[in-house]
Amino acid sequence: LGWNLRAGAFDQNRAIDDLTAQLNTAARNRETVLIDCWASWCKNCTALEKVLATEKVQQALKQANIKVIRFQAERLNDPAVKSFMTHFQLPGLPSLLLLKDN
Repeated sequence: LGWNLRAGAFDQNRAIDDLTAQLNTAARNRETVLIDCWASWCKNCTALEKVLATEKVQQALKQANIKVIRFQAERLNDPAVKSFMTHFQLPGLPSLLLLKDN
């Protein structure tokens, strides 16, 4: 309860709404997206974030016209997060998901 009352506490619903809005925009623009599913408590997520932020990876993504969307799946037990992870058969965090417009 104390965590939820803290100013600026994480809002999983907002993260899901942001993901949905970004995916809708990408679909309208017929963009290929790489979804980086992560959480602040996940040490492997932090390591992957550092790799994705390297100049070499950023250049490769730009050259391939791939937009990166970061989805903070902080609360894996949240029904919407569970549904997303199950739908795309993601085993856990971190996970990368490439969605290409056909």
